[in-house]
Amino acid sequence: MGSEAMDTPAGPVTDALHLRRESRRPYDMQVDVWLDPARGHLPVRVRLALPPAGGATEFMLERHAGP
Repeated sequence: MGSEAMDTPAGPVTDALHLRRESRRPYDMQVDVWLDPARGHLPVRVRLALPPAGGATEFMLERHAGP
């Protein structure tokens, strides 16, 4: 999907790589993942959505004790 800037509880991410897995059949889950290249491509945000109902669960990185 490209690169995006975002703010997370663990701090700002300037160029998160946004990846998406589209649902293939009705009621399959759509998965979005944002990876931070500066943190070794650690996932900083994950969104799980279930179309067509529109419900979603989202996870964000809260802290990271880097090397």
